[in-house]
Amino acid sequence: MFTRRQTLALLAAAGAIPVLASCGPNASSGGGGEGEDSGTVRIYWWGGDLRQTMTEEALELFGAQNAEITVEPEYSEWTGYWDKLAPQTAGGDMPDLLQMDEAYIDSYGSRGSLLDLESLGEALDLSAMDAKVLDTGRLADGTLVGAPLGIGIFSVGVNLDLLEASGQELPDDTT
Repeated sequence: MFTRRQTLALLAAAGAIPVLASCGPNASSGGGGEGEDSGTVRIYWWGGDLRQTMTEEALELFGAQNAEITVEPEYSEWTGYWDKLAPQTAGGDMPDLLQMDEAYIDSYGSRGSLLDLESLGEALDLSAMDAKVLDTGRLADGTLVGAPLGIGIFSVGVNLDLLEASGQELPDDTT
């Protein structure tokens, strides 16, 4: 049977679920509620209908290949997500895996609520992830508590012909 930490690492490494963080101190006393070796893992996420459907399908696939692990999914829309997570965390009953917005990683991580993912060793291989992207899951002290699912890129498109026709010059975009 897998331990809870091994299960967390396998789920994250497989990319089967959309989460950024796994719990630290709460992992043994909270989470599945049955102890570190219970074989039960709680996962909590937010999102629209598409994310919810895709996450549930991924969890079904994971469950089909890992029948000894019980996954307890918890879903919320954005507005209620943080209102529910805060008291769970304070009460020592934080989910084992959760989706964490970058803005909240430092707040939860600096209080010791999130697991140092590098403590999982080879069980969680993040070496293929771009270091700068992975760094978005690090605390100020360098502890890695989140593994990003992706990145957003801000960009601007310019129609040079229209710009020229209006008598405007292209601003310097290098400084």
